Amino acid sequence: MAAERNVQSTSSRSKKTTKRSRSWTEIELKYFALILVEEENEFAYKLDTLALKKTSNKYIFEQIEKVFKDKLSSEDFKIENTSSSKRPLTPLEIDVDKLRAKFKWLKDQWRRFSDRVKKGSGMSPVEEPEWYQIINPIFSDTQGCLKPITQANEILSDYSEDSDST
Repeated sequence: MAAERNVQSTSSRSKKTTKRSRSWTEIELKYFALILVEEENEFAYKLDTLALKKTSNKYIFEQIEKVFKDKLSSEDFKIENTSSSKRPLTPLEIDVDKLRAKFKWLKDQWRRFSDRVKKGSGMSPVEEPEWYQIINPIFSDTQGCLKPITQANEILSDYSEDSDST
């Protein structure tokens, strides 16, 4: 009887699964990284330093979505992306949740590339992707400048010292 329940539960799960969207190309990752590091908007810097929760950073990802869709529809992108792929690509489906997940993936991959040197594993990357070269200065800067705070009153005391000096 328990085996029947397991079979039923696995079959009901498989019916509810949705089709995964296609993988991002290196060109799409490069353009996403370029948008994140643009000096005009500083999306990566905002997302990395403000450490906003999911609902608070939704507005930032909505702005990223607008800019990214504009970049993906540009002629420069279409020419570069079609020349690098062997077969025609379906349009990339973009929404706030997918951009948030891709930003998190970029950050995790950035850590993997940058931590190899620190850990002394001897497995330094042979060739770093282009997006890594673009986004590395921003992530390196924000990770190095953050001051660890253990209590909430430390934030308030730092803020009051800054306002007194100005």
